Amino acid sequence: MGIIATVTPGITFKEPVPRIDTTPEQIIKSGKIEIKFHKLPAEMHRFNLKELRRMNNNDRTKTLETLLKISWPLHSPRVSWSGFMQTVQEGPYPGESSIHFLPMIDLNPSDISCIFSTLSFICKEANRLQVTPSITFDQPLYWKALMILHNEPRESPLKSVVLRLGGFHMQMSFLGCIGHTMQSSGLYELLENIYASNTIEHMMSGKSVSRAVRGHSIIDCALYIMLLSKMIDVSLLGIEASTDENVNEVNAEDKEVIDTSSTEQNKSSLKAEFESALQTFLEILHNKTSLENIQNHENVEDIYQSIKNEFERLSKYPTAKLWIQYMDMIKIMKLFIKAERTGDWFLHLHAVQEMLPFFAATGHNLYLKSAYCYLQQMQTLETEYPDMYSKFCEGYHVVRRSNRYWAGISTDLAIEQTLMRSVKTSGGMTRGKGMTEVQRAKSLLSMPACSSINSAMQTVENLHYTTSEQHKESTKSRQERDNKDVLTILSYLRERNPFSESLDLRNIETGVTATDEVNVHNTELVGKKSLNR
Repeated sequence: MGIIATVTPGITFKEPVPRIDTTPEQIIKSGKIEIKFHKLPAEMHRFNLKELRRMNNNDRTKTLETLLKISWPLHSPRVSWSGFMQTVQEGPYPGESSIHFLPMIDLNPSDISCIFSTLSFICKEANRLQVTPSITFDQPLYWKALMILHNEPRESPLKSVVLRLGGFHMQMSFLGCIGHTMQSSGLYELLENIYASNTIEHMMSGKSVSRAVRGHSIIDCALYIMLLSKMIDVSLLGIEASTDENVNEVNAEDKEVIDTSSTEQNKSSLKAEFESALQTFLEILHNKTSLENIQNHENVEDIYQSIKNEFERLSKYPTAKLWIQYMDMIKIMKLFIKAERTGDWFLHLHAVQEMLPFFAATGHNLYLKSAYCYLQQMQTLETEYPDMYSKFCEGYHVVRRSNRYWAGISTDLAIEQTLMRSVKTSGGMTRGKGMTEVQRAKSLLSMPACSSINSAMQTVENLHYTTSEQHKESTKSRQERDNKDVLTILSYLRERNPFSESLDLRNIETGVTATDEVNVHNTELVGKKSLNR
């Protein structure tokens, strides 16, 4: 069992490190966690599920999202979602975190005694620092830790622990829900246009997270282009031709590719609103206007409502409804990522609640059960742990490894990127140093000193590792690559329109029609009924 502690804002040690001779016994003694045997009672207390309070969507960037979606039919190439959000989003945040390795417990992590010893150690350290203990586990360990805490006597010090479910692994499970829902829809063949087949298997199961997020985002972008081009009579062929000739520099005087031959009054009006919104998008991109000035932008609100109405109209057709549901799932995924990146506690809880119906409908029962209990406990945080609640509201529930607003990551991802990477990398414990008790203790306990020495050597040599201000998705080469992939997807979809007004549910690649028993396009509805039961 590996453990890390995150401190926000981060701290650094400047004291000189004395060179001393130590014996292996002294090292083991100083880096040891007391093992406490534990056994769950034969008759455990029942964990009662209660009806969840509806979490409101307080996404303050809904206008930004709409602007980004409508910018593609009128202007391309443009920066992708994550790069755009980092570029324009600003706000207060607690600061960059520092991560400290704690001793390991040489037991199977799934062992009840190992989990109990970990909880006891965390409580002891929190009591020494006079803070409320909070610990994050991924799903299997979370459920066992929950059972331990729930069956502890009322006077037990472990009752003070705030138990959290790992967000990164929950996101992986939700990506698996997306892959399961879209299994025979033609999504696999669609992704084959931009990714290799072996990679897609991992993307659909949720294992390859970064590729899955990028692939789904590109397809989501292409689907919105198809939808919006139909709403404002912009030719897809015109979009593809114009992007080949586009310069890579974005400016407000760029040529707009709009088919002005339409005489329908409502479409002409919508075109004008799109053009006005595009100008607003370019002003934001070049810092000519603030986000506060566009929160209630009238044209953007009208466009958002028009898109919503078009979705409702197309939802009468099963195939179109399935792909609109897919776009909604991508929206939930982005909400969750946004909540973690910005440290928005309420948006985090809202996104988790939106995932529950899909966990229920796609057979992810363990995450359904754990996420439901997690939400139930977090909704009582304000009354039971007011100090921890106030800290979470201020953004302390995430870890920032770089000093910027759009940089938060889940705590379970932080341990993957730090401790697990250092253990498994070349020269780490499992690939060079060894995993004996002395070697583990020596490696973990020496890490702060090694970090200080590394920092001092960089200062002497005048070499420093810094984080670039530019997001990797904002670079010219990445924009060109994303633009090329979106056009590839568009070219593929032009002959396999997922928004066709057909009463059959079909695979857009093979044309195979599903039987009447197949209800995959009603996944969310099925999941909600299951939740109610």
